[in-house]
Amino acid sequence: MIPVIGVGAIITDNEGRVLVVRRGRPPGKGLWAVPGGKVRFGESLVQTAAREIAEETGLTIDVGEVAWVGEALGSGSPPSFHIVLVDFWASVTSGADRVPRAGDDADDIDWVDPRDSHRELVPSMYRMFEDLYGAALRSSHLNRESPATESEPIGTAALPPGDRPFTDESYETADLPATPTRTFRIPASGWVGAPDVLIRLGDELGEPVEYKRRIGRFLLWRAGPPVGQAEYMAVDAESVDQQFRFRLSGKTGEGWGPDGQRHERFRTWKEALRDA
Repeated sequence: MIPVIGVGAIITDNEGRVLVVRRGRPPGKGLWAVPGGKVRFGESLVQTAAREIAEETGLTIDVGEVAWVGEALGSGSPPSFHIVLVDFWASVTSGADRVPRAGDDADDIDWVDPRDSHRELVPSMYRMFEDLYGAALRSSHLNRESPATESEPIGTAALPPGDRPFTDESYETADLPATPTRTFRIPASGWVGAPDVLIRLGDELGEPVEYKRRIGRFLLWRAGPPVGQAEYMAVDAESVDQQFRFRLSGKTGEGWGPDGQRHERFRTWKEALRDA
């Protein structure tokens, strides 16, 4: 037996409520969770998120960054199930039908306040809401003696991307973290070695430039939201005069990579950075 990978999407409305569905099948039948499901063989995590949300809610979404990672285990030894959970931030595609309708594995659908939900959620949802929103939700599901029924998140508790404040700290190149920060953002102006072209990356969009992560020897920066139109720049940490840009618009984009190729997919552009 090996763990199953489950992918979900966190979709919010204008009031900050999160879209949830009531599960029509086990595990967790009758309980509420963000829409999602199991990864099929040969399917990417992003593809799974888009497919499952379409099946369970009827919505077409743009999938953003990973919001939360955890796991859920059933009772017993060995456990009756073991699911690795990956939840993405997502938004409804512009121009698409924005009215969710329950379907497939979901037998009902609703919007809930993640800080004050009175729905009976699957156990992992309480942990996720607490990590992402600072909620202090309580349920009989959290009071079971077996810790295996709860989800254990990986890493530090995160804030939603838009709620993370920009830090005033200054960073040398060597001090920029390898992976995204989860509770604050690093502006381009906070990088001691930032070239002027990076500082101006967000001028056209009217957006601040923030640090994302290291990919190989490159430092990845973004101006714009995680979903939708955004400008990305990868700066060579060893030679800041070497830069590569990618303009993302929805699910497609355009940019040149260090392999000398023009990329229309953000994923292949990042792979070129990694392999350079």
